[in-house]
Amino acid sequence: MSISDTIIKLIENRRINIKKNLPDDLGKFYREGGLDNILNCININDASKVLDAGAYKGEFADEILKKFGSNLILYEPLETEFNYLEKKYQYNSKVELHNLAISNTDNYKFISLENNNSSLSDVEINNSIKIKCKNIINIFDKEKSIDLIKMNIEGSEYEILNEIINKNYLTKCKYYLIQFHHKNNINLMKNKKIIENKFSEMNFKKIFNYNYVWEVWELK
Repeated sequence: MSISDTIIKLIENRRINIKKNLPDDLGKFYREGGLDNILNCININDASKVLDAGAYKGEFADEILKKFGSNLILYEPLETEFNYLEKKYQYNSKVELHNLAISNTDNYKFISLENNNSSLSDVEINNSIKIKCKNIINIFDKEKSIDLIKMNIEGSEYEILNEIINKNYLTKCKYYLIQFHHKNNINLMKNKKIIENKFSEMNFKKIFNYNYVWEVWELK
């Protein structure tokens, strides 16, 4: 191992240790295996189709490619991150890229950035960026079936999941990997409960859960 590789490894180990010491379910998630723990409970293969909503810099996509070799459809609305992904996967035929946000409508919205987080709004606010959105239903219609959807989209998961449920499309995907946000918002907490009840009604089972960190629903 070269000196540079050793330094990179030390930095990565330090980052992991910091994550493991985070409070509540977030720290517990990293202490108990993190993303590897999630992927171990998902049964997909190299013919499977995975939709990544909020691909960022492709960390999740990398793990899917490494473990399963699945076909990836990446949606990333931020121009800088999309350009990074485009360069990163330019020679990988298993990866399809879209510089769009997944939403409950085919329209434009405004994305605001705060530290490492982002959120979508129908109205323009200070320092927000206008982005183009793709309706999740139209994605389903194009792809016919999707094996796994991963959502880390800073609160937009509620309206997207409600759209999927209202259009009776929930069972068109076998696995939903969701990071719910805004756990102190009473209305969204109630909406989360309604969504989870609908998953159960449609014969899904929650097979992985760290509250407001990640949860996985599998169609039985």
